Amino acid sequence: MQPMRFSRKVLLFFIASSTFWICPVPASAAGGERLELTQKDLFEAVNWDSTRVDILGFHLGMTRQEANEDAQRNSLRLVIPDVRGTTTCSGEKCELCDAKFVCPGIMLDFDHDGKVVGIDIFRIQDAAPVVQKAAIINRFKGKTRLLFNHYSNDLRLKLIGHEDSRQLPSDQNPLYHGMVTYKYPRLGLNVFVSSNPHGPESTSDLIVSFVVPVIQESR
Repeated sequence: MQPMRFSRKVLLFFIASSTFWICPVPASAAGGERLELTQKDLFEAVNWDSTRVDILGFHLGMTRQEANEDAQRNSLRLVIPDVRGTTTCSGEKCELCDAKFVCPGIMLDFDHDGKVVGIDIFRIQDAAPVVQKAAIINRFKGKTRLLFNHYSNDLRLKLIGHEDSRQLPSDQNPLYHGMVTYKYPRLGLNVFVSSNPHGPESTSDLIVSFVVPVIQESR
């Protein structure tokens, strides 16, 4: 299975009658140590959220120009997902790949202002050895790497805790066909897992998405 075939994330926030959701897009984290996941274990950090997370220097709130510059520093480029014959991506979703179009499993989501509002990390399975070797999850540390390589529902609960909400698979959205979504809006984290009736959870398709945290306030 090639990584670009995995499901992609779409997150919708709804305004309730007694509460509202504030979704600021930070230019940088407002305090706290930066957590570069190729150097530090996310689950060893205290009071973390997605605004502190870096992955090869990519982070929420960076501009498209900054993302392109960071991609160049990492010998990568932003390409259109599923269209790997081009090196130009100006849309809302861009995949990171090297010059030979080997992609480590990182997808950036941009808003209409060209700011990064989501970073999707997906587990690469059933791919060519060169693709599996390049997978970004191979560079993660400690429990963060464990989550991707040995995923189970029990491990998710142990490392992240109970989700705020869960969305069951729906055929209405083909992008997420057969995937369950576990949402952690206060952390700015979504976990997408495919059902796998013929194998262990550790071999399920898995996407972990870092998005802008949501703060719930009473009216």
